[in-house]
Amino acid sequence: MKKFSFVFGAMIVMLMAISSGILSSCHRYKVEPTKALIRVVDMDGAPVKFSKVRIYALPSEFPPPSNAVRIDTCGVTSTDGSVEFDFSSYYQSGQAGFAVLDIMACKDGQYAEGIIKITEMDNNEETVTLVPGACQIPSDCQ
Repeated sequence: MKKFSFVFGAMIVMLMAISSGILSSCHRYKVEPTKALIRVVDMDGAPVKFSKVRIYALPSEFPPPSNAVRIDTCGVTSTDGSVEFDFSSYYQSGQAGFAVLDIMACKDGQYAEGIIKITEMDNNEETVTLVPGACQIPSDCQ
């Protein structure tokens, strides 16, 4: 009789552990990356390699609130004229919306600007076209 109750008890504990694992996994979801892909093209639509790109957000309030999230990052386009930025670390589960960011790009006396709406857990893309103009990206932007 003791052997039967021990086996029965062990089976119950095992079933409880399995059902607990199944129930807890139902509340989990996979967080996808939040990325921005910026393409830089010339006026003919050809990709511009090695152009400097800055993507940033400045608070619209003055003075800015102490908890303002400021995104300001730079990159250089690859040979296909694109650069990718990963904002996954900025995303917080449950937040509604992410950001609208300004874009600046420049190379060899040409300049472009635009905006990109970043949707959380998505691959966001925008293309900017270089036109003649002075580069307005700060020199410390690497």
